[in-house]
Amino acid sequence: METAKTRAVIIVCQEIEDAQLLRQSSEGWDIHRAIYGLIKETTPATVKQRQKLQVGVIVVATFLASRGIDFRCFEKLYENGGIHVIMTVLAAHQRGEEQVFGRTARCGFPGSGQLILNRQKLEEMGYTKTSNINEIKEERKEKEKRHYEHFKKTTYLDAQLQDELFAQFRQAYTNIRTSYVEHRNISFFKTTTHIIGYECRLKQMLESWGFWLDKTVKKQMPAQEAKQQLTEFLKKWNNFGDERLMESPFC
Repeated sequence: METAKTRAVIIVCQEIEDAQLLRQSSEGWDIHRAIYGLIKETTPATVKQRQKLQVGVIVVATFLASRGIDFRCFEKLYENGGIHVIMTVLAAHQRGEEQVFGRTARCGFPGSGQLILNRQKLEEMGYTKTSNINEIKEERKEKEKRHYEHFKKTTYLDAQLQDELFAQFRQAYTNIRTSYVEHRNISFFKTTTHIIGYECRLKQMLESWGFWLDKTVKKQMPAQEAKQQLTEFLKKWNNFGDERLMESPFC
C-alpha cells in the first residue's frame, strides 16, 4: 500500500455511493491513518483548494469532484514521492483521465497514479475487451471517435436547419412589418389603441415563433416536414389584423 511508504493517496470513485461504501469498508484496513475526507461535487471550491495533505493520508473523491481538486502538500510528502492517485472508474475519454491524474503533480512535483477497474462495470458500460488495459483504452478511443462524429453530424444538421427555418420566418415577419408600416392610414390604425395592438401582435408573433422552433428542435423533425409545418404556422399570420390572433403562445 502506498500509504505504507508515508505518501498520500486519493481514491477516485464513479458515484458518491461508491465513495461512501469505500469509506465504510476502510475501517478494517491495516493502515496507520484512516480515510479522513470525502470530496464530492457539492463540496465548496474553497474547501477543495485549501486541502493540504500530509503523509499517510487517504482521501476518497467522486470523479467529477476530483477534477476540481488542487491539493497542496507538506514538504515531507513531496520528499516521499508526493500523491498517489487510484482511479476506480474509467473516464469517458483520455482528457478526463489526464485531468484526474494531473492532481498528482503540480509545478514539477513528484506523483504517481494507477487504474483499478471493475470488469463487471466495464461490461455494463459496453466494453467487450476487458482483460487488457491497452485494449480497453483503444476501445474507448473508438467509442469517443464515433461519439464525436455523431455529435458533429447531428449538431451541424440541427444548426443548418434552424438557420433555414429562421430565414423563412424572418422573411415573413419582415413582409408583415413592412406592409403594415406602409399602410398606416387603413382602418386598423385609426386609433392609438390599434397601433399598440399592432405592436403587441408583432411581439406575439416573435414569441410564438420561439416556442414553435423549440418544440420542433426537440422533436428532431426531418427538415422537409419542419419547413412544411413552418409554412402552416405562418399562414395564420397572413390576416395579421385579426384580433383573434391574440392568443397564448404556450398553447
